[in-house]
Amino acid sequence: MAAIVYLDVDDEITSAAARIRALEDERIALVLPLGSRLATSRINFRLLAREAEARGKRIEVITNDASARALAASAGLPTHVSVAAFEAPPAPPGPRATASLKWRWRGIPGNLESILWPVVRAAANLLTSPDAGRLRMCAGPDCGWLYVDRSRNGLRRWCEMETCGTLEKSRRRAARRHRERPRVRARPKR
Repeated sequence: MAAIVYLDVDDEITSAAARIRALEDERIALVLPLGSRLATSRINFRLLAREAEARGKRIEVITNDASARALAASAGLPTHVSVAAFEAPPAPPGPRATASLKWRWRGIPGNLESILWPVVRAAANLLTSPDAGRLRMCAGPDCGWLYVDRSRNGLRRWCEMETCGTLEKSRRRAARRHRERPRVRARPKR
């Protein structure tokens, strides 16, 4: 049986570790909300993994925050997007599950939708490949593109640094400058 622990945004590493120690279950899922303090550093996830390992337990992280999942994965912890994904039975291994698939298109060759068939096939191949675990959504606020994160540490955030990354960094810089700008009050007219 697995225990599911829901953490608050303000929970620190010490309170999460204490909750792990208090549980008897061997498999524990930590549900992290968006903006969780625990998800600010890979070291936090490594400390939790070490704490669980010392007690003979396995920790898995559940969050819909892509950067938190990337940090947890870089610390060697399994991650899930939702509780439903955590509770789902494990999928069969990739090569054996896809070895018997044969792709064929049925329909009229002149069908306008046939233009999309190679795209659908490429998407199906990607989702059944080992790269499926590295599929990410761009963190750009107006983007939504999907990409395969082939970076060494698996922490890439944008589809392209030149477009979405630069735009996001420029927005943060402008917001920071706006916050740091001294406020000048106008004197009332006499």
